[in-house]
Amino acid sequence: MGRSSPSTQPIIRLVITLERRIVRGQAREGGYRRLGVVGGEPRQVRTELVGSGRPPGERRPLLAFAHLSDLHVMDHQSPGRVELLDRYADPDSPIRDRVGMVGSYRPQELFTYQVVEAMVKAIDAVGASPVGARPLDFAVVTGDATDNCQHNELRAYIDLLDGGSMVVPDSGDLTRYQGVADSVVHDHRYWHPHGGKPDLPRARWGLPRVPDGLDMARAPFTATGLRLPWYAVYGNHDNQVKGTVPANQALADTLVGERKHVTPPDRLDALDVLRRLDLGDHSAMAALAVGARTRAVAPDPRRRPVARDEHVLEHFRTRGSPVGHGFAHPDDGGGPGLVRVRPRRHPLCRARHRERAWRLAGLHRRRPARLADG
Repeated sequence: MGRSSPSTQPIIRLVITLERRIVRGQAREGGYRRLGVVGGEPRQVRTELVGSGRPPGERRPLLAFAHLSDLHVMDHQSPGRVELLDRYADPDSPIRDRVGMVGSYRPQELFTYQVVEAMVKAIDAVGASPVGARPLDFAVVTGDATDNCQHNELRAYIDLLDGGSMVVPDSGDLTRYQGVADSVVHDHRYWHPHGGKPDLPRARWGLPRVPDGLDMARAPFTATGLRLPWYAVYGNHDNQVKGTVPANQALADTLVGERKHVTPPDRLDALDVLRRLDLGDHSAMAALAVGARTRAVAPDPRRRPVARDEHVLEHFRTRGSPVGHGFAHPDDGGGPGLVRVRPRRHPLCRARHRERAWRLAGLHRRRPARLADG
């Protein structure tokens, strides 16, 4: 990362790391850090791997693409989320060493829509490869585009990448926030950006008070959209709740329902519940409902879970290109969940050593190839 000291200037233009990098600023009381900008980082040629190759002036780029992964576009007010389990990985948890990282709650998850929008703008601003200046051929999203396999998350991610439509980072009652971050049912483990009663993220970790933060997170905006074709595959979070639990009818009812868990039951066997969640056991979600402190939320049918087939088909309802974004339509003989690669239609095939290039790019199969998220 280097030893440069980050400046206090706001981050206005996101560009490639050859020009500048975004780094953590100085720690405030509690450890919270703002982001700052420092100088770029030079590109290194790894000659020890395959030799030096051709001189720089004789090299010709064969392919340039933008890679996006784990966008986790999130409905942070959903009754299907399990933020209440993350406390068992906190530093003061008596079972932290046995639990490890849970990852079911992060204060900044209020802003996943805005983060994806910023990523899209950054890719559009780059436009071309820093090596050889070849224009970007396409973008590829390699799974976990959504966080909780909900239809509203799926539709939002596609609209964010397509652009040209209004995106609403909200669900349930669109006139007010209904999640763990307001004070209707206060739990000090969650960040309450508006202030109010003390919470650990502000008191212990130094997160800021942002009086209008909940309104900012839910404010509609027009998506910019990628200015190039984009392709996608699905990941575990795109077809399982929390990325581990397939959605049965009881879980589907919870997702579209009117009660959201906030604080776990006093006598919860957290180790057992977390183990069952990792194994995809539906009984883990049922265990949370017994004695948990909950809050009312407005039911929303748009939160319904989507299985793999519907996830694939939704990519054919798009403003962007190509239609389907690389997935084979089930009526086209390939079956859902397959990514169809057509080498002869891509400019890369005009390269002198096209078969070697396709193999190096991992795109050498001429039949549809199943791609899985890691």
